Amino acid sequence: MFPTDNQISQVIEELLAQNTVAGVAVAVTDRNGLRYCRAFGSENIEYPTVPNHTDALYRVASITKITVSIAIQQLAEQGLLSLDDLVKTHLPNLTLSRPKAEKQLTIKHLLTHTGGFVCEDWLEEGPCDETAFEKTILDSVAVRPMHALPCENVYCYSNAGYNLLALLISKILGQPFSKVMNERVLQPLGMEKSTFELPVAATHPISQPHRTDKNGNLYTVHRQRMNSVYYGAGGLYSNVHDLCAVARLFLNNGVNDRGERVLAEESIGAMLKKQCRRNVYEHYGYGIMTREKDGLFLQGHTGNYDPYNSSLFFNLESGYGVSTLINTAGCEALRYDIPERIFSMLNQ
Repeated sequence: MFPTDNQISQVIEELLAQNTVAGVAVAVTDRNGLRYCRAFGSENIEYPTVPNHTDALYRVASITKITVSIAIQQLAEQGLLSLDDLVKTHLPNLTLSRPKAEKQLTIKHLLTHTGGFVCEDWLEEGPCDETAFEKTILDSVAVRPMHALPCENVYCYSNAGYNLLALLISKILGQPFSKVMNERVLQPLGMEKSTFELPVAATHPISQPHRTDKNGNLYTVHRQRMNSVYYGAGGLYSNVHDLCAVARLFLNNGVNDRGERVLAEESIGAMLKKQCRRNVYEHYGYGIMTREKDGLFLQGHTGNYDPYNSSLFFNLESGYGVSTLINTAGCEALRYDIPERIFSMLNQ
């Protein structure tokens, strides 16, 4: 039996009481639609009488990688690329800090974080449009250290790889990346409020970023950090409603809420297949994490773009998905704790 709204809310509130957090939104979906959706706390603590809303947008960070992989699989289905293609085939101006890697680096390496790039921090600021998209990404990758050659298939999480995938998508189709993603992924999935463009996101309610000071007190961060170079790695703004549509795409084996096929069953299977070990609990596929811990088997992705934290997990066997969005730094554990507690309830 599906738990009541009060039962789910009680579990979430217990977890929130153990953390210093401004605002959280959580949604639970099954294959047919939302079963639970609620926001807690505040979108902005400077306006305490204004409640948090479930339709408010958050920077979902690396959950973006799922959508990028969806777009790559679509191009592969159309015969516009192969996952075994060298990246340089589609980006001939690509140069890498280890020249040998240019003759080895494939699209598959980028999808699975096995291209050899050293894990990097987020760039603080950058262009907010895509006019310099290609030059900025290629210039950044050219000086990115590489701790291994792609042929060694060493896992190391790399935002640079997904930024390259975003550029590759744009170049193959001859359109801005954000436009491609809107037309081929966001709109087909019914993600009406989701966007890569901050000027568009700003026309909707945004859950504002928060941090804690040295005394543990929350404060609002009056800046939305932006850099279009990181669109592919983590540039998507979305809400818990829209993210659940991504979960349903996998729960329904590539078919959207309107009954239209967005991805072939084979592509869904390829994305979910374990390709390499990420850590003791997790493997990585094509833009999808598989997490096995304490008897739970969850697939999806987490995100962290300080101060935002996020997660989207689903379980094909039970047919449920959970999206969690947090507007506060230092709450990385919550993005796991909330969905894991909810899935434990669903499994009872």
